[in-house]
Amino acid sequence: MKGATLRVYPEGQAKIRESFQASLPTDMDFSKIVEAAGGYGERLVDPAEVPAAISRCLTQVRAGRSALLHACVTKL
Repeated sequence: MKGATLRVYPEGQAKIRESFQASLPTDMDFSKIVEAAGGYGERLVDPAEVPAAISRCLTQVRAGRSALLHACVTKL
């Protein structure tokens, strides 16, 4: 949201006030949203699973289904 707002209004009030009116809960599971729309969703928390998760998503896309890989990351 912030990036899109700044691209359209690079010097706008949102930038001046550092208020972008967009916050999501930290526990939001985006994979469930895509599943509700009929797609394939997967939530990834283990970095060791990245290759396999990408493979599963690509398999779904190649079969004609939308896929979303929700990768949970932490700040270093």
